[in-house]
Amino acid sequence: MLVVKELLSSHKFAFSLLLSSHTLVSILQKFAFCCKNGK
Repeated sequence: MLVVKELLSSHKFAFSLLLSSHTLVSILQKFAFCCKNGK
């Protein structure tokens, strides 16, 4: 049972990491788009 809990927590961590990196990328893309249009 402990192994399942460990696997679940690590999966959740990986998912949150993926989600945060995806959010960061979208923010950077928006920023780059605004900079390109501003010039």
